[in-house]
Amino acid sequence: MTEHNRNNHKVENQTYQSNMIFVVDDDAALLRLIQKNLKRAGFKTTGALNGTEAVAQIINPPPTLLLLDYQLPDMTGRQVIEALSERQCHVPFIVTTGFGDERVAVELMKLGARDYLIKGTGFLDLLIPVVQQVVEQLAAENRLAVAEKELRTSEERFRLLYEQAPLGYQSLDEDGCLIEVNQAWLDLFGYNRNEVISKWFGDFLTPEYVDYLEERFLRFKAAGQIHDVEFEVVCKDKTHLIVSLNGRIGFDEHGDFQQTHCILQDITERKQAREELARRVDELDTLNKIGQAINSTLDLQKILTLITECTTRLLGVVAASVALYDKSNGDLWFAAASGEGADFVQDKRLTMGQGIVGQVIQHNEPMLVPNVAEDPRFYANFDQESGFKTRSILCVPLQTKGQAIGAIEALNKTDGFFDKEDRRLLNSLAASAAIAIENARLYQQAQQEIAERRQAEVSLRESEERFRSVVETANDAIIAIDSQSQIISWNKGAETIFGYPANEAIGQPMTLLIPKRFRGNHQNSLSQAASGEASNIIGKTVELIGLKKSGDKFPLELALTTWQSGEEVFFTGIIRDITERKQAETERERLLKAEREQRLQAETLAEVTLALTSQISHKDVLDEILRQMQRLVSYKTANIMLVEGDVMRIARWYGYQPFGIDNFMDNLIQPLADFAVDIKAIQSRQPIVIPDTHQDPRWVVIAETAWIRSSMVVPICLQDRVLGLLRLDGDTPAHFSSEDAERLQPLANAAAIALENARLYEQAQQELVVRKRAEEEVRRRNR
Repeated sequence: MTEHNRNNHKVENQTYQSNMIFVVDDDAALLRLIQKNLKRAGFKTTGALNGTEAVAQIINPPPTLLLLDYQLPDMTGRQVIEALSERQCHVPFIVTTGFGDERVAVELMKLGARDYLIKGTGFLDLLIPVVQQVVEQLAAENRLAVAEKELRTSEERFRLLYEQAPLGYQSLDEDGCLIEVNQAWLDLFGYNRNEVISKWFGDFLTPEYVDYLEERFLRFKAAGQIHDVEFEVVCKDKTHLIVSLNGRIGFDEHGDFQQTHCILQDITERKQAREELARRVDELDTLNKIGQAINSTLDLQKILTLITECTTRLLGVVAASVALYDKSNGDLWFAAASGEGADFVQDKRLTMGQGIVGQVIQHNEPMLVPNVAEDPRFYANFDQESGFKTRSILCVPLQTKGQAIGAIEALNKTDGFFDKEDRRLLNSLAASAAIAIENARLYQQAQQEIAERRQAEVSLRESEERFRSVVETANDAIIAIDSQSQIISWNKGAETIFGYPANEAIGQPMTLLIPKRFRGNHQNSLSQAASGEASNIIGKTVELIGLKKSGDKFPLELALTTWQSGEEVFFTGIIRDITERKQAETERERLLKAEREQRLQAETLAEVTLALTSQISHKDVLDEILRQMQRLVSYKTANIMLVEGDVMRIARWYGYQPFGIDNFMDNLIQPLADFAVDIKAIQSRQPIVIPDTHQDPRWVVIAETAWIRSSMVVPICLQDRVLGLLRLDGDTPAHFSSEDAERLQPLANAAAIALENARLYEQAQQELVVRKRAEEEVRRRNR
């Protein structure tokens, strides 16, 4: 950089006295004459007769221009300039001399002289135009320096907004190659910028998504935008992620493709959570169906066969069996089996503790054996006799009242090894299976006791006693009624479920336990069954609504059977309180609904953010905010007010035309001090919901908007600044809720960034115009 350029560069960093010309000349008369002419031309002026005095006076503060005589009594003009430079004072200067020496002129021009004047004929006439020209040049240079500095500041703001965006951004050329990415994108993929720019985006995808990219990219270019397109990408560290892309095509001024603009979001965890939730829902649905199936019959052998078949399907195993503890013999027997080797193992017996299944029943604990060849507890005789090859076993106990009544055994998983998830599923199945087995056993015992009652009175009494003992210990309600629907048997389970002790229930009509609106249907079904007609409840498990002593209603499962003694028909019902199961189903539906709503809101907000950030015009941003507000919250009217000092000025509005206040809204300016609700929203930086404007003392009633009955105000905040307010109106009370405010908050955040981007863009455009004008003026002056 030349000395002249260095001096020019430092002009923007020094504060000068406006239009002050400092004259240095050892001729006192000439000095006064020069100053007089300068003042006449509108300049301020001061001066000195020697270099030492000039250096002392010039430094603080420097003048606009130094008019320097080259030959002074104490030093030359060059020495004066060098003395000022040593003191870090760089003042633009014009050299005057009585000698027309070109060598001196060249020397001083190299030091940065703006011009060179010879004291001769016409010197004073030429002096003023030269000074005016140099001063104008200096002013133009200073304006240009200021414009350049402000432009650099603006560009830095844009760069920071771009680099610090929380979501990944990428731009592709027409061939799908990366031409720009932001820091969030690089952090997600693990690369640096030089490793990715100009690379094809397909190079970062798993192979199975490459063809999909080519097909989607063609559709993207044809449609001009994409929404929620998912790809599986490979990061630098070889990890795989699922990302969602939303984007638009950027076109040049001729409407031709220029580049893509895409926001990229990592949805790996969300997708995995969604898949896991779907899997759990499927499991719950499967287990629920299995539970209904095995509880739909009281035939023990059917139940056992269903259990083994369901185990085979649920876990994907080669074989499954159910072993039950035979209390009378003190051993266990294989009551049912499915899959390979089922015929061989059926009815086989083992001593308690023998084999894996014997260990599980004896210790009442599940066991997972990945390799039976390495476990000494495995009983290999069955394999040796049948030719079946057991590799792995998962076995869980069947429990009632904390005691093991048997076990479910699964052999040889077809697609890998048993794991904790398999054990959890089999335990869930075992819980329903144990209840069904116990109920079937109780039912069989009851049926047997009823049959024995027909044979002899003594046998009947003994059977009744045994039945009562079993029934009294059951967790489910077991209730018997006669043909007149009077309760004749009532167990402890019924007391627990319905709240009536036996002495209050026996002899009462069965309708005591049924809500009033269901009693007619119940009586009709029993009458049909008693007369031998087909009934929709006998021999089936149905869900009904029960009525407790407290008056509370609850869901129940009823398995009802009929039997006869002589000519009279009786009914026995096994009732289970399924409140917890219904609550679990309700909770599952709530979670599914919540997940769907959250996904929809996240997708909507992603589209809203993309729509806002794609606008660069201040007007377009405001219009886009109003459009996107309608997607998130319903309202009658809405407006956007921007804060300008102590007042708020209307920026955009929607929906006021039917009320005939268009002109009022177009020119609306409100002092902040007059509106308590707006002040509160700005000070707290939090949304405010006014359920009823007629009941809220903070609300200010204006004649033009007196019809407003509810309101919501959401501040538009950018860091610690409130740019404005989103104000939504309803013509009925309670139109808005706190959930509406939460839904609008992300839009307000995105709106703040979009408004700031639009402001910066428009400011940059204005600064660019100023800069071009300054550059044009400098070029014109230098011609």
